[in-house]
Amino acid sequence: MRRVSIGSRPDAWTAERRERYLLRLDVPQPLSVDVRVWAAAAQSEGDTIVVSVLLRGVAKDGQGIWLPRALHVDDEVELLGYDVADDVMTSGLSNCGYSDEEKERLRPVWAPQLNRFHLFDRANLALQFKGITEARVPEHAPFFVFGLYRLLS
Repeated sequence: MRRVSIGSRPDAWTAERRERYLLRLDVPQPLSVDVRVWAAAAQSEGDTIVVSVLLRGVAKDGQGIWLPRALHVDDEVELLGYDVADDVMTSGLSNCGYSDEEKERLRPVWAPQLNRFHLFDRANLALQFKGITEARVPEHAPFFVFGLYRLLS
């Protein structure tokens, strides 16, 4: 668990950086398990929240891998979305640049599936994108799906 801010530092995402790394270009501040995407610990503006970033990963072979949990069964949480990242938390969704061909092919299909945080709302879509990312960026494979949650209590 870490204390973080949402909605800070949109200036870190220049138009050039958005064009290279994001599928949905209108997101003010993408959130991620990747600190290069969302350097939350360095932010001080906005509402302070607590996020659990290690919930569940799914391995390349489709078998579940349970990662350390920071949430408890009785915690009240709000799902912020699902990220796709490798084992060292490099986001395949927001930190593995897209070629022009990949942007042309992937943006029309996947940008509408991303929420205001540039995350997936549905785990099954994140799992589908995980497969695409492993084929697109094999040097970082395997990728995993991570849930980001805001602690309400």
